[in-house]
Amino acid sequence: MNILVTGAGGFIGQHLCNFLSKEHKVTGLGIKDRIIPGIEYYKIDIKNYSELEELFKRNKFDAVYHLASITFHDDIVNKKCECLNISLKGTENLIILFNKYCNNAKFVYSSTGKVYGKQLKDELNEQMCPRPYNLLGKSKYMTERLIDYYAFDNLENDYFIFRIFNVYGYGQRDSFVIPHIVKHIKEKKEIPLGNLGDYRDYLYVDDLVECFASVLKSNMPKQKKNPLIYNAGFGSAYCVKDILGIFEKLIGTKIRTRIEPQKLRTDEGNVEYSNCDKAKNDFNWTAKTTLEEGLQKILKKEGLIK
Repeated sequence: MNILVTGAGGFIGQHLCNFLSKEHKVTGLGIKDRIIPGIEYYKIDIKNYSELEELFKRNKFDAVYHLASITFHDDIVNKKCECLNISLKGTENLIILFNKYCNNAKFVYSSTGKVYGKQLKDELNEQMCPRPYNLLGKSKYMTERLIDYYAFDNLENDYFIFRIFNVYGYGQRDSFVIPHIVKHIKEKKEIPLGNLGDYRDYLYVDDLVECFASVLKSNMPKQKKNPLIYNAGFGSAYCVKDILGIFEKLIGTKIRTRIEPQKLRTDEGNVEYSNCDKAKNDFNWTAKTTLEEGLQKILKKEGLIK
């Protein structure tokens, strides 16, 4: 297959490109200069319609994975306009060109579990009415509706939205909690943290990549209504205290922490975790890597344990 990945230079994007390029021709897009082995990479801003159209004219993509976005909490808060512009204008450009130049193809959008917001139940499923509370959830939910708006323009194509929970793995920037902890473990420093008792669903990046790839092998009936929406998570909830405890067990050393008020978040729920039965039923996909296994893999990659 001929596959396009936006946000190819990002954490998830690089892992996805590396995985897909083993069996497929992969073209990656990003806004920074990159060299990603095994793929063709172009520095193109998805908000630039004309440059993007030239790429679609030259290629008949069988699938488009749309990952390009701002996802880190503080970046979104500080760059609200830019975040929304990438999400809405960039996605609009992509899906218009996808519908114009691709047929019998698949469009996969990387959304977030934050679209659910604060619900009455902690286990979140796709039947729940989204009530996004923070900016990430709001921007992603608006983009989901935008995809739904344009999905009818080419009914031969299929559209998939994955609401992804807290992804982690080796190579993630240290502004996220797990690599932030690992960085300070390496430096043997006290770790500044925020909410220690909020429970989240942690999904290892390799499992997410396999989830995305499972779409290519699916032979589902052509859907003529809304984009198909799926959760992508492990299905269990852990707090930062749990993560610290696992790290201490793996490295055999007590970890020193301190709470920094500026890191505390008030725009998220206390407990969030996914129900992924729909992805299991439709794609035969289930996350396999436990949190302890995932943290162990990261520590081994960092050379902190054998």
